[in-house]
Amino acid sequence: VPDQNAAWAYTGMLLLAHAIHDAGPGADRAKVRDALAKLHDVDTALGDGKYSYDKDRMPDFKLIMLQVVNGKQELVK
Repeated sequence: VPDQNAAWAYTGMLLLAHAIHDAGPGADRAKVRDALAKLHDVDTALGDGKYSYDKDRMPDFKLIMLQVVNGKQELVK
């Protein structure tokens, strides 16, 4: 069964694929890096389902935390 580590790995490869595509034909490291920095609201399996980078290239997504209460998962507020 996929866990959070699978979601992180999937998201990493998805972001890289978007950046390579956006960098265009003949992309080099600098073009891919620049394309990664420009990613915004990419659909992912993490958090609320959207992943972006801010102006300082820091990841920006809404983390969702669950806890188990009486055997059922509940959203932590």
